[in-house]
Amino acid sequence: MTILRYGFLLLSVMISPPLLAGEALHPLADKPLAADFNLPDMDGKRHRLADYRGKVVVLNFWATWCPPCREELPSMEKAHRLLAG
Repeated sequence: MTILRYGFLLLSVMISPPLLAGEALHPLADKPLAADFNLPDMDGKRHRLADYRGKVVVLNFWATWCPPCREELPSMEKAHRLLAG
């Protein structure tokens, strides 16, 4: 009986990750859209979230006095260049 329990436990552990991964393929299918808002860019031009529907949006809040924020800027710029086409 103990071997059967361990076998079942092992089978459960092996099967669970693929099932969970399949569930994660469509995590937003039944979720509401993000609330619309607008924010100014560095030039003062306002941007609405709704204007970017269907596109990837990365909203990064940072500060000049924040060392990790400054350290990530080159990688953010590189990602922008790669994704902008």
